[in-house]
Amino acid sequence: MTKRQGLRAIAFLIVLTAILLGCNACIGMPKNDNVILMTRRFKEMRTDPKDTWDGVVIGTSISDRSWAAPLAYQEYGMAVYPMGTDGQPFMLSVELLEEIRSYQDISFAVVELHGIRKVALKTNGGRIRWVTEHMRPSLRRLRAVKKALDYMDAWYPGAFDSSTMNRLSYYFPLLKFHKRLTSDEFYEGDFHTGETVMKGAYEAARHVAARDVTVTVCDKVREMDGQQTELLDELIDYAEETGLALVFYIAPSAFDETASSQMNGAAQYVESRGYEVVNFLDPEVLAASGIDGTTDFIDKRHVNTSGAYKVTSYLADYLDAHLEIPDHRGDADYASWDTAVENYETFYEESLVAIEEWKAGQAGK
Repeated sequence: MTKRQGLRAIAFLIVLTAILLGCNACIGMPKNDNVILMTRRFKEMRTDPKDTWDGVVIGTSISDRSWAAPLAYQEYGMAVYPMGTDGQPFMLSVELLEEIRSYQDISFAVVELHGIRKVALKTNGGRIRWVTEHMRPSLRRLRAVKKALDYMDAWYPGAFDSSTMNRLSYYFPLLKFHKRLTSDEFYEGDFHTGETVMKGAYEAARHVAARDVTVTVCDKVREMDGQQTELLDELIDYAEETGLALVFYIAPSAFDETASSQMNGAAQYVESRGYEVVNFLDPEVLAASGIDGTTDFIDKRHVNTSGAYKVTSYLADYLDAHLEIPDHRGDADYASWDTAVENYETFYEESLVAIEEWKAGQAGK
């Protein structure tokens, strides 16, 4: 092979690799109305001015429904962004934080603990992809994929498709989603991500709904098992080794006694490691926050806009009292947060009207 032929071969490989990477990025998981909300958060993580986030909130959908970032900024000037994903696999917490910290020099993370429940630990492919496919191509992403697949093989043998093709599709999503090229399974979000206008606050229209639930209050404690303590220890050890402060909380919910006793067990274990837990299943915290089962929930798991306002207000007050977080209000680098506050105020007022209309409709039945 001549030198010229060698250069052509290298150029061909570079172009081919670029094309494959581009297709791999574009023809991945469908960005429907649910996924696009998560996609926008990861996008904003990268497009916000570097190192302008103070902290993040991570966890399952229970976390991102319960944290309204513009409200915390409005009240205290703290820039704390929700980076929860639906069914977020707890075993990817460290990898997610590392991805975030490669763009934003956060000093703390707020961890919602519902993801440590036994039923939540048996995850699925979609929930894994919602984290890994939102990570930029890197060794970190490769490690995250391998960790997730190895975890499923170790803890749930036979419950997960461990075929070579399926495993490879987590590294190269095109292998799984290539059929979308010849189907009509495309969404607007596949072509245009759009922007989050409220710093990741949950924007879906159904968030204004209300359901009448009874918030669980349970004094039973189910101790964490080895799988659960291993995951909690990994996260806590990582934070302590890297100087990242951790705050834990348990969002209000109406789960059954089994789930609630596990939440109490998680709180007990975290406290044994020297960390406090803001537990909204505690009657005193629940009362102090003002959470109301008749107006503040979408369903048994998730608070609505009204509930998120109350959780955020209480939790932001706790963060302000226990951490040294600068007040960024008036800082030009945080102008987008001021805009988010304006958008959130309108959204919140519209949500309250919708909730009152729902209540009136219920009363008329």
